[in-house]
Amino acid sequence: MNNDRNNSPYWKHPAYRFFTFLTLSLWRYILLITLVLLPPNTGIGHILLKIMTVSVLWIAEASWKTYKNKKVSA
Repeated sequence: MNNDRNNSPYWKHPAYRFFTFLTLSLWRYILLITLVLLPPNTGIGHILLKIMTVSVLWIAEASWKTYKNKKVSA
């Protein structure tokens, strides 16, 4: 996958590389900030949405780290 991205003509542009790096490295924080900035609602559905989103982010990050560790050791 990295080779496909590196062969892209856009990849030669420094601004594209910078924003790609920011997006890939900060996506979880962007999602959390978006979630926190949602209009406040005291309903149980909104509270469950926040809990589920944080849980999904936590599980996704743990799964990704496990995948990367297995890929490196293989």
